[in-house]
Amino acid sequence: MAIFVARHKEQYEVELICRQIQIIPSSYYKYKARERDPSRLPDRTKRDKALERGR
Repeated sequence: MAIFVARHKEQYEVELICRQIQIIPSSYYKYKARERDPSRLPDRTKRDKALERGR
C-alpha cells in the first residue's frame, strides 16, 4: 500500500490515491514517519526486530 502511494504521489495527490484505495491518508503519513524515524515504531515491532537480530 505505502509503496504504491509513494510511486504515484508525484502524479496524483496522496489524498486522492488513498481515497481510491480506501485507506486514510494519515496511515500513509504515519508509515513514512516511522520509516524515517525508527524510534516511532510500536514497541511490539521494536521487540520483534531485536529478536530477529538475536538469531
